[in-house]
Amino acid sequence: MITRTLGAEPTYWYYISNAPASTPLRLFVWLSGVRWAIAQGFEETKTALGMAHDELRKYTGWHHYMLTCM
Repeated sequence: MITRTLGAEPTYWYYISNAPASTPLRLFVWLSGVRWAIAQGFEETKTALGMAHDELRKYTGWHHYMLTCM
């Protein structure tokens, strides 16, 4: 799937999948939107809430911290 921005100089994003050929296109569009929301959440926790400065050593601690921040 290829997406682009509208405007004079568009930006393109490419998505590659190993899903079956019978998978509807609307599912890929929905998943690309969900991915953006998750990436935005990570970016906000890194900058605004100080996650970039936190050093966690175990997954359980990281998971708890991420749930609290998001």
